[in-house]
Amino acid sequence: MGAPLNDPESLPLDPFVDFVRTKDAKINPPDTKEYKEYIEVKLGGGHPNDGLKKYLDNDRKVLSFRILWNDSTLEGGFSYFSLNYFLADDNVEVK
Repeated sequence: MGAPLNDPESLPLDPFVDFVRTKDAKINPPDTKEYKEYIEVKLGGGHPNDGLKKYLDNDRKVLSFRILWNDSTLEGGFSYFSLNYFLADDNVEVK
């Protein structure tokens, strides 16, 4: 009919071919690697999760400060706020 066509597209990848390529490369699947690290940590070795330890040690511990903002603009004044610092995840909240 004389209409221009798009360039030919490649065939979609076959999941089985991708699996065989991964198996031949002798790379552990991600879930096996995570399981291996879990077993190592459980036995006392490996890489312990320091972020989790910090969270568990400081869960529900908050440093709270009462703060005052002196707004010196024409319509300003004193504004009182509460500043909370959460020790578990280093977040700051201003109320």
